[in-house]
Amino acid sequence: MKKISVIIPVYKVEEYLDQCVRSVINQTYKNLEIWLVDDGSPDKCPDICDMYAELDSRIHVIHQKNKGQGAARNAALEQCTGDWIAFVDSDDWIEPETYTSMLEFANEAKLDIVFCTAKIIRGTDCRERRFEYFPDRTIKTAREIEKLTLMDAIGGQPWMKIYKRACWEKLRFPEAMKYEDLAISWLPFAASNGKVGFLKQPFYNYRMNEQGTSLSHSWSKSADIFWGMYQHYVYAKKHYQEVEDTCLCNALKFALGTYNSYIKSGMKTDQEKLNMAMEFLSEYRKAVWKQKGLSVQQKLRLTLYYYCRPLYNILLAIVSIIKK
Repeated sequence: MKKISVIIPVYKVEEYLDQCVRSVINQTYKNLEIWLVDDGSPDKCPDICDMYAELDSRIHVIHQKNKGQGAARNAALEQCTGDWIAFVDSDDWIEPETYTSMLEFANEAKLDIVFCTAKIIRGTDCRERRFEYFPDRTIKTAREIEKLTLMDAIGGQPWMKIYKRACWEKLRFPEAMKYEDLAISWLPFAASNGKVGFLKQPFYNYRMNEQGTSLSHSWSKSADIFWGMYQHYVYAKKHYQEVEDTCLCNALKFALGTYNSYIKSGMKTDQEKLNMAMEFLSEYRKAVWKQKGLSVQQKLRLTLYYYCRPLYNILLAIVSIIKK
């Protein structure tokens, strides 16, 4: 019976942590190794983690100084021993049959990675089902999914999936940044020579937490998304030239988004990240109007940015005021 290592980074989620951990320990699939990584959480989360470790021998706790979600996941990846790897965010929860169903499908179809879908939860409201990329029980090669992930046609979130251990053997998350998963989203598929399967059941409950990464607002968030898209482009340029233009368009959009966030935030900035985005925009200035992946509106915005930045800044400020 194969063991699944479930990795849960924990930071400032004492309101939700109990529901998350209980959803994992109550899985119908019992051969689990559960890693709770307390990333220097300043609330009661460290005590809650230790309490669950005393209640269930499958739970291992790592306490570390706050280094971010990527570092927390990496700490568990260094120590976990499962045949399969799964990730759950500590403000989310999973349905009882999640790992039984996913592993049965993996064994039956000889898969290296299995996706499920997710329900979006906001407050007490289940808004919609998301991340359904293909019909139920679709099987693709890892190469196909690697390419689609590079194009950002398939989300690179590590939760909502189970992976054979080999997919993460030599791979770790970038640290000290938001959206650390985006910068490596395609690499677990690159590490596989096998197949990827899709289940349409919404086993994962994804909470849109106002304090979480998805709903938080900061200029650095845009910068980290750009950095991830830039990495997509660099990799595609070397390995998948057929999707290079799509990746370039995505990187250009978020490079401009980084500059926009910088202006909207009152010019609060990490100068190195801002310079990288602006240098990227400058480098591909002549390529903008050739890109089919950019809308006319996006091309006009970029053109205004290039040729009359003071006016661009004024219009950006006006639009921000109107939206408020």
